[in-house]
Amino acid sequence: MRVSWVEEALQEFQSLDEDQQSAVRRFVDGLAEDGIEMDEVGPLVDGEKGLNLFRLKMVEEDSGLGHRAAFDVRDDMFIIYRLSSREGFYSSEELRELESRKP
Repeated sequence: MRVSWVEEALQEFQSLDEDQQSAVRRFVDGLAEDGIEMDEVGPLVDGEKGLNLFRLKMVEEDSGLGHRAAFDVRDDMFIIYRLSSREGFYSSEELRELESRKP
């Protein structure tokens, strides 16, 4: 399946350093190939907004990557709505921002 990024998520990706971008690409390529059956994929449990999205856990020590991506599946495409470090990913502020990015 193909992968698409909303503009804000693409900007978050572009703000990462080169090593982290390469690591994110590997995880996203795995998502495109293996789909939601990946071990790193699970439901995004926010506890308050009911966003009904998936999260992709991306951790790679070599690059210092410890991020999450929020995504959904629509029309045979994975759409990435947010890319953030694990520390802030589940905060109320970031979940509100994520909610505003969904159609």
